[in-house]
Amino acid sequence: MSAWRPAASCMRGGRGQAALEVVALLPLLVGLALLAVQVAAVLGAVSEAQDSARSRALKATGPPGEVVTVHGSARPPALAALGPRGDAVRVRVAVRLP
Repeated sequence: MSAWRPAASCMRGGRGQAALEVVALLPLLVGLALLAVQVAAVLGAVSEAQDSARSRALKATGPPGEVVTVHGSARPPALAALGPRGDAVRVRVAVRLP
C-alpha cells in the first residue's frame, strides 16, 4: 500500500496549466468583448433612429384620419459599421393622424 502524499506532490506535471488555458482562451475573450461592444453600438444607433422617427411622428400634420409615414435613421459608430459602406440604421413608422 502506498503512503499518503499531499495533493501538490501528485500534480507536479500540471504546474502552469491554468495559465496556459487562460492564454489559449484570451483571443476568444477579446473577440467576445469586441462583439459585445459592436452589439451595444448598433443597439444605440437603433434607439437613436427610433427616437428620431418618434419625434417626426409627433410633429406630423395633415387632415384627420390620414396615414402619414415618417422615417428616422442613425449611423452607428465607425467601430460597429454595418457592412463595408457603414450603412445607417433606418426606421419607418406609419402614423394615423387624429
